[in-house]
Amino acid sequence: MFDRYVSWAAVVLKSLKSWYEYNRIKPVKAGLAISRLLRDPDDTSQVFKVLEALRGDSLTRALRRMNNAERGLKLLRGQQMLVQTYNERDAFLAPPDASIGRTYSEFTHCVVGRAS
Repeated sequence: MFDRYVSWAAVVLKSLKSWYEYNRIKPVKAGLAISRLLRDPDDTSQVFKVLEALRGDSLTRALRRMNNAERGLKLLRGQQMLVQTYNERDAFLAPPDASIGRTYSEFTHCVVGRAS
């Protein structure tokens, strides 16, 4: 009987460790990547290492927030195709010059234009 509880406790602890490793932020890893980036500003791969180290389980939290908001639920239920939405060039060119949508549209169409 005792062995069964030990086995169950081991499974629970392993599950908790896995959850902790996935959800925690890693400030030392982020700090190392930042110091590498400061030494070599052209090594932009370090930016992604910083983001990865500090994200924790931000996607699950964002999904939870969307599920709790009326507008978020509407977006989730609609399941819009993001690629199709982002390719609507006129919609992205409508905002002001310095907006994120406008900049993204100009960048993607410039890159796609060069690739073809």
